[in-house]
Amino acid sequence: ELDVLALLPTGCTNAEIGERLHISTKTASHHVSKVLAKLGGGSRAGGRRRSRTSRLCADDRSGRRATLVGMSLTTYRIVREGADRLLFLFHGWSAEQHHLAAYVPLVDPDERFTAVCPRGFHDLPDGDGASWYDRTSEGPVPTSFQAAVDSLAAFTTAEMDAAGVAPERCVVGGFSQGGFLALSLALRPGAPRWGGVWAMCCALPEVDGFEIELAAGAGTAALIQVGDHDTIIPPERGWAAADALRVAGWDVTSAGYDMAHSQRIEMLVDAQRWLAAR
Repeated sequence: ELDVLALLPTGCTNAEIGERLHISTKTASHHVSKVLAKLGGGSRAGGRRRSRTSRLCADDRSGRRATLVGMSLTTYRIVREGADRLLFLFHGWSAEQHHLAAYVPLVDPDERFTAVCPRGFHDLPDGDGASWYDRTSEGPVPTSFQAAVDSLAAFTTAEMDAAGVAPERCVVGGFSQGGFLALSLALRPGAPRWGGVWAMCCALPEVDGFEIELAAGAGTAALIQVGDHDTIIPPERGWAAADALRVAGWDVTSAGYDMAHSQRIEMLVDAQRWLAAR
């Protein structure tokens, strides 16, 4: 369904969608109908409007330097003219900067946010995406994790300064590794007060030497989305994160989905509703 959603803005017919996705025209038609229903009904043209972006900017190295690598992060931006908010999105392990950017037209159809989607610091072998920090079978390597948090803190600060947007008008979000980092940016000592934190298939960071301050973010809005069948980040860790934030006074919205370590269109529709209030 997400693949079909990505093709709706192109104006492809059902037959052309089927050809591109190597499925039958009938199957393509079925998925198009389901996607439009989940978007709230309406016509195919309406679905295209919900799925489009105002202006897609190519990957760039804008000079917002990352201390970890001593070079600018490759960053994909979706610039909305007149938008006075920023949406930072950090992909998961083995993905890249375009992954979550593809969902921005659905989660922000009113184009209130300019989206900033950087690529992880470490390229994986054979061109298979990137990662944000090194890890072993026991979890994140503490020095690598801390360096990633520090670097993204500097990067997001530079982006906000360049755009003239305060942290209170910014949402930071991510999936898996990127979700851990989004939460870490909001929980680290001295963190700014963000407009919201969107965490998908992740949990509170539990890394040796990395301190978090739960109570400092009291009142901050958080959306915690959990895969009910996630074997990488067990769902109980996601629910525990939501409970801990709620006890600390955060404004928490949490939901589970019939999925493993992934995304579903239903969770993006829920994110759209949550983001509209930020």
